[in-house]
Amino acid sequence: MSTHVFDYVVVGGGTAGNVVAARLSEDPDDDPSAPLDARLRVKGVEGLRVADGSDMPDLVTVNPCITTMMIGEKCADLLREDA
Repeated sequence: MSTHVFDYVVVGGGTAGNVVAARLSEDPDDDPSAPLDARLRVKGVEGLRVADGSDMPDLVTVNPCITTMMIGEKCADLLREDA
């Protein structure tokens, strides 16, 4: 499957009932094509963070809802640290 097709299916194919990974980099600070940095900030957009299932570089094998909640908890911690 080509990268473009994969990105369309994975990034654009999610619905309210599905959590999918956005194929983000596992080393976002050193990857210029990664949309987020390691602190969940959107690169090039001041004041915007993403804390949802799209932050995962790969789909998890456990319940994605629980994993997504933990991403939100981590984002809250990052926001407190940066305040």
